[in-house]
Amino acid sequence: MPASKDLIAFTTIPMVFSPTRWDSPGIKKLGKHFIIEPLFRFYEQSSASFYSTAVPISFSQFLSGSTYQDYNSSDYRLSNFYSLDYGLQATVVINDHIRFIAGYHRYEMNGLDNTPENAYPKANIFSVGLSLLW
Repeated sequence: MPASKDLIAFTTIPMVFSPTRWDSPGIKKLGKHFIIEPLFRFYEQSSASFYSTAVPISFSQFLSGSTYQDYNSSDYRLSNFYSLDYGLQATVVINDHIRFIAGYHRYEMNGLDNTPENAYPKANIFSVGLSLLW
């Protein structure tokens, strides 16, 4: 079912932040102790077949047991949209086992259908961390 595939792809977005990105080609080492890493991700999906922003039946029809479909959802995460995640991360290598990391991400989700634009999140994400490697 294509809708389930789209939903599964959407829920894997946090995997972008996995440690495997240390090997990504965007990393730029500036000397022995400083690393700059640009980050960019684009994602697009079509809406699920059971997604709708409105149920096209009257309230009285609903009370009498009539339904538009067996299953229907107005969850914006099932809509037709695209998202962008971009930012910059800096790493200071203190020694072979300790790294200090600071970064900024901008996340934007934008609709491609009739879903209200204020349903989609946008966020500025600042992060600071200490990485211990053994």
